[in-house]
Amino acid sequence: WIGTYGKGVARLVDLPEPPIPMDPPNQAETTKTRIMFRWSESSYSEYPVLYKVQISTKKDFSENTYLSNTISGDQWLIPDNILQKHKTYYWRVRGETILGETAWSKIYQFTIVTIIQMQINQSQIQINGQSQPLDKNPDVVPILREGRTFLPIRIIVESWEGTIGWENATKKVIIQVGEHTVYMIIGQSIAYVDNVPTKIDSNNHVVPFIYNGRTMLPLRFIAESLKAQVEWDAETQRVTLLYPLRR
Repeated sequence: WIGTYGKGVARLVDLPEPPIPMDPPNQAETTKTRIMFRWSESSYSEYPVLYKVQISTKKDFSENTYLSNTISGDQWLIPDNILQKHKTYYWRVRGETILGETAWSKIYQFTIVTIIQMQINQSQIQINGQSQPLDKNPDVVPILREGRTFLPIRIIVESWEGTIGWENATKKVIIQVGEHTVYMIIGQSIAYVDNVPTKIDSNNHVVPFIYNGRTMLPLRFIAESLKAQVEWDAETQRVTLLYPLRR
């Protein structure tokens, strides 16, 4: 770039280097849909540098793209209702001066997740750090049976923005989350995952059942079928679910 300075003298003036993304860091997971973006400001420039942040669900920014207004400084709080739960986003930032725009920064990605924690025989569960009852009946708790965790799964499915239905005539449970569907029948060891017959467990005794008036379903099988990550702490008998599954 060429700038002209007093008495018609011209010299080359370089644009500053692109800023460096900082927060959210690459491959980050967050439970929030309104987050602060931060970056290191561009290297030395003879002119003030302003910034713009671009966000997309596509790594090539070809669609579903949001471009911020011009930002002064090295941070920006995204407005409400831009980011959605359970999606992966890509973001980058560039500088702007009166001479032109810098190149875009490196691309970072982050995913908005739901984290659920529960303990065997405890009626309260944690959803993104907030304690909630598993069921309106405090006697309904996660239990171990055949070495597997069972519980009524409605509150979990709904926190993943899914639906759960019940067909009384066939004793069938129908779960839909995103693009995935799971059908299970009380007392049967075969489920249908996206319409594919699938064995619930290597142990044929691991089947859905009714207890205290609630349908108890095998947690790991359902969670993994719906693309959630399951972690089990045997010492504390604590289960942690992360949805969606890490890519």
